[in-house]
Amino acid sequence: MDANDYPSMHVNYATEETQDASSINKELYERDLYLLEHYGLTDIAYTPADSANAGCETLNIQISSGSVVYDMVISTAVGSDITGGSTLASLAVQNMLYDLNSMNYLSLDQEWWSPLLYKNLVFNDRLFFTTGDIAPSVYQAPSAFFVNMDLLRNYLPDVNIFGLVDSYEWTFDKLNELTKGLSDDLNDDGAMTAYDDFFGVALQRNSLVLENFIYASGLTLIEKKDEGLKDNYASLLLDDLLSKVSDLYPASFSYGGTGTASQRQQYVITKAFMENNALFLGHQLESAMTHLRSMERDYAIIPYPMQDESQKAYYSLINNWTDCFVAVPARVGENRIEMISFMMEAMAAYSNENLRPLVYETVLKTQRAKDPDSSRMVDVILNGICIDFATVYNIGGIGDMLYNATFNSTSLVAQRLANINLINGAIQDIIAAHGKE
Repeated sequence: MDANDYPSMHVNYATEETQDASSINKELYERDLYLLEHYGLTDIAYTPADSANAGCETLNIQISSGSVVYDMVISTAVGSDITGGSTLASLAVQNMLYDLNSMNYLSLDQEWWSPLLYKNLVFNDRLFFTTGDIAPSVYQAPSAFFVNMDLLRNYLPDVNIFGLVDSYEWTFDKLNELTKGLSDDLNDDGAMTAYDDFFGVALQRNSLVLENFIYASGLTLIEKKDEGLKDNYASLLLDDLLSKVSDLYPASFSYGGTGTASQRQQYVITKAFMENNALFLGHQLESAMTHLRSMERDYAIIPYPMQDESQKAYYSLINNWTDCFVAVPARVGENRIEMISFMMEAMAAYSNENLRPLVYETVLKTQRAKDPDSSRMVDVILNGICIDFATVYNIGGIGDMLYNATFNSTSLVAQRLANINLINGAIQDIIAAHGKE
């Protein structure tokens, strides 16, 4: 099942009818033909769900009734309802997903999966979902910054943005320094909107942006401790960082324009940055793969800034909402597990050899990265990917907590105290799900 919110953007499979839509589609279709030819299968069938939540809810019903018809699901890790059985994370805590670590043919620490994410997501030697080359949309998921190079040459002609990254001087304070005083209410209406005005740095106003800054700063929200999990929500460093992030947004900021909330949120990308009204854009590599394809101006790709120069490493958070995570439903039938694990491993290994060079080297690093330095930066970004239990499982409603701390002046420390039972309960549910049988 492809339980996908954005199937036209997060493409994970192709049919005979869609194989000619792009080179990636073509290679996905060829992958399945290869597997059919070489491993004696009669068919590889994908069922698209109406959305990630709808697909995971269907799995919930099937697993509960013992009538599972899908061998594998590709979806988001987290969604709008972490408790209702409508995300991979919620299915995991309800013991509705198979432990991937127990499947004989899966080599989850190998490069065709994601060793970095495996290290982050495995707990008590159990793993319920992961990602890697099997789902090419994984390359859209890491956080990234984009720079309008025409505006950089105009406003800051002496700044070598790639040199700042290489010398570990690309920090949060440097971002503040470079963008200070640049935002401008172009139409003098007293409001700063992504649709109409100019920004030093353009950012969507949501918890994902905040999480991107947190992990880029080397901070974590949940730590794995022996056989337990510990939250770091009370860290004063987090409160301080979120206060600094809030200062990047003009006091009267809104998206402006018309349309749905989702459409208006995209104005930060499609209006501000793409129409030459933002020097920097903070988002995910997804923008390079999709939104910025038609941008005429010269732009560069760099990682999110570090907290300070002593960090000496760039970290890029994987967007949990990207439809690139794979899982196997529980109660799929023990007689099928060997075949499923073998085919997943074969799909991932084939994709690493044939899809990764196309998606990563050709499309992302050559076609979407507009210069050799940006191509190098893509490597920096992918070499520092990370993920965290707090955001994957939305422990204690951490997304809302971060948002309130940043935009509603509600201390994260105070919110933690108010929600401590909810936080501890969620942690215990995750520990129990990852317990040894």
